[in-house]
Amino acid sequence: MQFIVYNTLGVEIKKQQITANEITNVDLSDLANGTYLYKVLKDGKLYKYDKLVLIK
Repeated sequence: MQFIVYNTLGVEIKKQQITANEITNVDLSDLANGTYLYKVLKDGKLYKYDKLVLIK
């Protein structure tokens, strides 16, 4: 599975491999506070898509 973060313009800014059915930490410390979009791909197909609000 892949976890992909996009800015509000739809530009991919972060991508990380994740494992299904496990808790996974994704390091977003290099991103500024704000609103982002993310999606999770499973076998190359869309599994989840949502908004992410980052507040440090």
